[in-house]
Order: sequence, then structure tokens, then C-alpha cells
Amino acid sequence: MRESGSYLTAAERRRRYDAFRAILDAQRCSAAVIVGTPHVGGKRYFRYFTDWSIQSIGGYLLVNANGAETAVFRASSQAFWARNVGWIKDVISVAHPGHHIIDLLRQQRPGSRIGLVGREYFPIGDYQAIEAEFSTDALVDLTPQVDALQAVKSPEECALMRSCGEIFDAAWGNVLDRAQPGVTEWELAALAAEALVRHGVPHNVILVGASNASFAARCVGWPRNRSITADDMIQMSIEGPGPSGYVVEVGGTFSFREPDDLMLRQFNAQAAGMAAGLEQLRPGNTAESVAMAVDATFRQHGFESGYWAGHGIGLGLPERPTLERGDTSTLMAGMAFALHPNAVGADGRGSLLSRTYLVGEKGAEPLSKFPLAWVRL
Repeated sequence: MRESGSYLTAAERRRRYDAFRAILDAQRCSAAVIVGTPHVGGKRYFRYFTDWSIQSIGGYLLVNANGAETAVFRASSQAFWARNVGWIKDVISVAHPGHHIIDLLRQQRPGSRIGLVGREYFPIGDYQAIEAEFSTDALVDLTPQVDALQAVKSPEECALMRSCGEIFDAAWGNVLDRAQPGVTEWELAALAAEALVRHGVPHNVILVGASNASFAARCVGWPRNRSITADDMIQMSIEGPGPSGYVVEVGGTFSFREPDDLMLRQFNAQAAGMAAGLEQLRPGNTAESVAMAVDATFRQHGFESGYWAGHGIGLGLPERPTLERGDTSTLMAGMAFALHPNAVGADGRGSLLSRTYLVGEKGAEPLSKFPLAWVRL
């Protein structure tokens, strides 16, 4: 994290606030409350409008339609560092941020509508207090509109995501350079984490699924205290935000010996499914079309999908849209996706390819230099 200043320009800040105040105007809201939470999935809302990543406890951002913003924290340390970003000038810390936000909302004109952003991440006590204070007709959930706003990245955001991609490639490269039979899954994860911390990444999600014919791992999960064998097929995903807050994912499947016929057939199905998904990952198609292409390809090769094909990604993990059946969102240039389909064979073993892509006018741009290939160490 930077000690002062923003990763983004003043023009980018204006773009975001102009778009958000247009949403407030369309919904006839005099103000909006944006949740600030350390939860990885909900951090995106607060950071999008403050460029500050809350590290503990939480808070709120109040945005008035007339142009004033106030950030309210519980931890004075968070307020101190948030001031140094410079996006929000009115930054305070109080013992009960939720109560203070309600006090500020009482100052809105009678009958005003109030927007809520990130509603599912509000602490339940604060949310109930807001509902008790204001009529349900006065509260408007603006989360879907902000999700749509965040889904399409600006050129500045795309540049930051590319930079984060380079950092996570370094972590994946460190794993491939130093992994060997006998290390535990946790030690394998430590190889990735070591490179991330060296590049200024304090938080990450590292998932491993090592398996062989007698020990099946359907998909990646939290590392285990299990030693990896020379016969293992190892699937791994390295995920998290770079210093600027933008999240990328990279990973794949590797082994310490040449793959046998079954392993190779499964990985070929995995690669074919990934290619089919990438062909659909272009403007005008739907999110579900990507997942359906992946699933159909897996089935043609005699395998099934272990879980969803992927999801939107940016300041949050995950973001919308999701690459699964039923999400009919239209893909647009500037969207970013983690594509990580999981092919599973009859023996219960899974394989994985995991990459992050920016959707361009002509197709998907990978944020990783690593090819979509089986890695033999």
C-alpha cells in the first residue's frame, strides 16, 4: 500500500462520482451509504469511491447528492491512513460508525430517499437500526447499479490490473521453479506467498488440490498438511489483490512426471474447455454462454464441470457477472473475468486452468504470460 496519494488520477475519481451521482439522481436519492468492510468480497464498494482498502473493523462512506462525502471509521488508525489518500477530505473515527451515519442521515430533508450500496455486507445491527429509523420506501438498494458501474473498467483500471497480473505471474513462476516432491501443500502455498509479499501483496487466497490415483482431489481448496508425491497431479490457484487493490487469479495443473494417458486426456479436455470459453468471452455474448461452452466441451470429452466457469473480477473477489448458467448479463469491452473451469473425471480427480482476462473489442486479453499448457516439472 502507498503511504500517501492515490493510485488513480483526479479524472478517474470524477468519472466515478459523476456516474454515481447520476445513479442517485435517477433513483431520486438525496444521499447514499456505502459499506466499508474488511471482507474480501465487500471491500470493492468502499475502495471504489475512496481508493482506501479497509484493513480492520470497518466503517461507512456517506455520499450526498449535492457533492459532499464523509468517511466514518471506528478505528482511528484507519481514518489516519485514509486521509493520506486524499480522495475524501471529511474523515472521522467514532465509537459507533453506524449510529453516526444515522445521525447524519437524519439531517437529510424530510421524505428523502436514501441509497444503500453493498447491503449484504452491512453489519446486521447497523442495518436493522437504519431500517428502524427510516421507512422501507425511503431505502433504495443501489448495489446492482454500482455492480454494473464497477463491471466495466476504465483504461486506468485496466492498466492497474495488468500490473497486478505481472505480480501474480511472479508468484506462479516461483511455484513452478521451486516445487518438488515431498513438500507439503502448505509449503507449496508458501512459495507463492513469498513472491507476493516481496511485491507488496499482504493478502491472498492460495488454493491447492494435489491428487493421485489413490487420493482424489475434485477441486482446489485450502492447503493441507499432506506431502506431495512424485505421482501427484497438482492443481493450484493463486488469487488476490495487488497493491492497488485490483484482484487477479492465475494457476493451473502440473506434475513431476510425464502425464499418463488418463491425465493427458483430462488435461486436453480442460484446455479445450478453456478455449471454448475464451471464444465466447467477447462483447455481445452473455455470461452464461461462456459457462455453457465450457460445460458442453467437457462433456464431449467425457468429463464434467466441477464448479462454475468463473466470475467477474476487479476490486472484489468475486464480482458480477458470474460465468454460470442463468446469468444472462451481456459482456462488454472493459469487463474483467477470472476464467477457471474445473474438469472432473470418473475417478473423482479434477484439473484446473485459471487465468484473468480483460474483455476487448476483439476478444479476451490474458493478464498472464504463461501458456495454457500442462507443466511438467
